[in-house]
Parts: sequence; C-alpha cells; structure tokens
Amino acid sequence: MQKNYRDPSKKLVFLANTFLIVSIILISFLIIFASFKYYISENINKEFYLIYLLIFIIFLISLIYVVKRSDNNTKINFSLIIFVVGITLYSLEIYLQFFNQGEKEKVAKKIGIEFDKRSTKDVLIDLRKKGYDAHPNLKPTFFKETNGIYLLNKKEKVYPLGTISNSFTILGNESGYYPLIKTDEYGFNNPRGLYKNKNLDIVLIGDSFTEGKSVRDNENISANLRKKKYSVVNLGKSGNGPLIELATLNEFASVLKPKILLWFYFAENDLGDLEKEMKSSFLKKYITNQDFSQKLMNRQVEIDEILKNYSREKFRIEAENNLKNIKGTILNILKLYHLRLIFRVRPSNEPTPALSQILKISDQKVSSWGGKMYFVYLPARGYVHPTREFVLKTVKDLNIPVIDLKKEIFDVHPDPLSLFPLRIYAHYNAKGYAEVAKIVYQRLIEDGFKPSNE
Repeated sequence: MQKNYRDPSKKLVFLANTFLIVSIILISFLIIFASFKYYISENINKEFYLIYLLIFIIFLISLIYVVKRSDNNTKINFSLIIFVVGITLYSLEIYLQFFNQGEKEKVAKKIGIEFDKRSTKDVLIDLRKKGYDAHPNLKPTFFKETNGIYLLNKKEKVYPLGTISNSFTILGNESGYYPLIKTDEYGFNNPRGLYKNKNLDIVLIGDSFTEGKSVRDNENISANLRKKKYSVVNLGKSGNGPLIELATLNEFASVLKPKILLWFYFAENDLGDLEKEMKSSFLKKYITNQDFSQKLMNRQVEIDEILKNYSREKFRIEAENNLKNIKGTILNILKLYHLRLIFRVRPSNEPTPALSQILKISDQKVSSWGGKMYFVYLPARGYVHPTREFVLKTVKDLNIPVIDLKKEIFDVHPDPLSLFPLRIYAHYNAKGYAEVAKIVYQRLIEDGFKPSNE
C-alpha cells in the first residue's frame, strides 16, 4: 500500500498531468474572457469581473505551481479535488436544468390546485381548434437583434411595439393556468375603445409586470386603477426596457396625452434590457431625434399583416427553434446558469447616461402637454438590487417623482410571498397587482389627481 502511494502508476500520473494542463488552458480562457468583460464591456458592474479575474489568476498560479513544483502524489490529489468539485457542481446544474423544473407543479399539487402542463404552443393550438383567433404574444423585444421587421414589400422596416390587435393571446403560466386575454386596437392588454377618450387620466408604460403577466385581464394594475374610477390605457409589454418604453411613449402616449404617465421600472432587468436596446440603430432614433415617429397608430392594418406572417413563421420553424433551445440549454449548463442564479453570482448593470437621457426626454414630453410623469420602482424579487440607490438618485436628480414600491409595500408587508403566485418569486399575483394599484392610487390622491370618472 505504501509503495503504491509513494510511486503511483505512470498512467495515473499522466492522467493527472493532462487534467491539470487542460484546467490551465480553461482557466486561461476564463481570464481572457473576464479581462475582456472588465476592459471592454460598458454599463456593467466591473467590480464583479475584477473579483473573478483575481480569483482565476490565483487559481491559475496555483495550478502552474502544482504542475511545475509538486510531486506526483500531490498532482493526483489536487486533480481529484478539482474533478470532484467540478462533477458535483455540474451534477447539481444538470439536476436544476432538467429535473427541478416542476417546482410550481409540486406546490400547486400540494395545495390542491390543478396545474396546466401544456406548452404555450399547445395551448394556442387548442384555442384555435375551439375557434379563437389566437396568436403568440409577440413582443417588441423580438425585433431588437433584427433592428425592426420588414414590411411585406421587403423594402422598408417597421418596429412594432404591440402584438396583433383584436386577437386572443395568452400570458405566462405561473399560477397553474394560462391567462387568456383579448388585445385592443393596437395589440395591448386593454378593453377596446379606450383610445377615443379625450380626457384620459393615466397611461402605464413598462414591461411584463405592467402588461399583467400571470393574471387575468381584470386583475392587473391598470384594471385595478379602472376599478378606482380612473380612465387608464396600459401600454406595457413583456421584455420592454427603457428605450422601447420611450418609443412607446412617443408613438402612443404623445398622441393620447394623459394627465398622468406611470413609468414602471423593474430593478432586476431594465438596465440589462437597455444595454441590448441601445445596440438597435432603429430604436436609437427616438433619442437622437426627439420628434421621430413611425406613426404606428395609423399603421395597425399593415402591422397586423406582418405580425401574423411572423407568427406563422414562428410556428413553421419550430424545429429550428428547438435546435436553438438545445444550444441554449448546453450553454446554460456550461455557464452554471441555475447555480449562479440561486446564489446571485451575476454581474449587475450600472445606470448609464442613456437611462438619465431617456427619462429626461420622457419627462419633458409629458410636461409639454401638461401631464405629469411618475417613476414607479418595482423592487427585485426577494433581495435589494445593487443598483437601487444609483437608479433612484438618477431619477431624483431629474426631479421626477418616485413611487417606491419596495419601501411602500415589500418592506412593510407582513407576508410579501403572499403577493406572488404559489408563494414563489415570479410576477405578482392578483393580490400583488391590487396592492401596487392601491399604493399608486393613494399617491395620486395625495397629489390631488382625482379620477375623472368619479
């Protein structure tokens, strides 16, 4: 036994050396990647990459030392430690990727709620079989990378900001069911006929929280404000960031001219969305030319045509999408996506001059028709986001009034999880959206903005 410990086999030594050299190569690539992110990337918390750059460098030096200076037994032991840690991490990641996706179903079953396990595509197919004119809930964010979408003549592009109008679509299943909604004249989650109101109280701009993801169309923020006698148009769409929201303000709110514009900001991803939106030369026109408009409210017929065509294409190339999903899954596993998500090991985006510029332009536009803009801060789910103070300072420096829902709801609520579907952090449930509407209502009443329908 002692002899084998002192003099390991050549094959074992060879495997240990090979494993250590491969590890050195991989860590070197990670150092190059972290360095690239640290020096090249904009609007990212560079401290995150600096910390990991230092960790990788220390690990690389340790590996080189073991390879150059250590005896064979140390090399084998060191290799085993790295191997076991690696296998453990990736086993956990694979479990989280493939075998822990039924958390909602398990919770629903435990509390006696039937959970719809169908895919979005299957639900839409079933709705069509029942006679519904149902389509996917198309989002403006789909067109960021393509910089808009070509009209059917293939010569001109347009950038849609809503989905297909006067049609049925579904929102995400977070409570056990897919909420079915009928879109309005411009593809937003509203009852029809609201755009004719010449004395509109409120317009909402934001992302999926504003759109009302996870609840029925009479349970979202705008519906709850209507119950309080305000006339409200909801222009929120899933995936929207600040630049698409500026575009939405230009195309729709500037025409509607409401007394109040509520700008909903979600702490976890709005800055990341903005970084991607700023890569679109089409969307940046809304910053560089403040009078720029596509006149979307006059073009819904042609927009519906291209979106229906796009929708059919999405169904047709499902196999390609599946291949893309497989690639994404593999990449997520390699990056330990779910483990990093659990421990929040992710870089945060920093406030940018673009955020301040967009909010300033928006506030000036709302003021130009005699309206008032409020910045509604939706907090991160279950933790304080590192950019919170920076974002709030950015807004306050512009003298835009803030409705801070972290402070007004989640810091004081006796049971914050009760505001989320199945008590799992996601979008809000009906109770959560009602709480948001209540706080907004109280603030508007305090500021003297009474409902016109009261």
